Amino acid sequence: MTEIACPTNCVYLEAAQRYPAAATKKQHERDLTILLTTLGHVSEAQLELFFLIQTWVLRFKPSDFEGVVDADLADAASALAASFETASRGVIYEQQAQSRIAEHLRRELQAFLAQVGRGGGPRFEAQAAEVLRGIARGASHEADGIGPGEQDYLSLVARVLHERPPATVSRSRIVLS
Repeated sequence: MTEIACPTNCVYLEAAQRYPAAATKKQHERDLTILLTTLGHVSEAQLELFFLIQTWVLRFKPSDFEGVVDADLADAASALAASFETASRGVIYEQQAQSRIAEHLRRELQAFLAQVGRGGGPRFEAQAAEVLRGIARGASHEADGIGPGEQDYLSLVARVLHERPPATVSRSRIVLS
């Protein structure tokens, strides 16, 4: 096999992207099914919000050099969903995430969703909370087909969205007794 630097307007490259191999197509369909299973039954607007959030998360870069892992996303999404659920009922209470990276992700995602849902009020908050709960379920590996790795959910999302997967993160654990 020989690899060449193909220009972006190459007809062969364009054809390969337009008509992927059958195995690639089946994998994409399986991945999409897993993602949608974690989300549950949602409206078309919520589905759009789901993919908008997922794209934003894949492009999120923490200010320090640590990357986001599935557990961070699950923690941030759960905390933000809880905040939106209480806000949709008229109570303002900001739930905090447990880890430093998850809290950073939660704050940035909250600011992003404030722009997206501007003027949506309690209805947007309730719909966003439902979507965030689905993301938290997926990132917590609650669905069959998501591996046990630290970034298996994020990698699955990257494959579905044809985005670059997140940088591999290796976190060392410190145990104090």
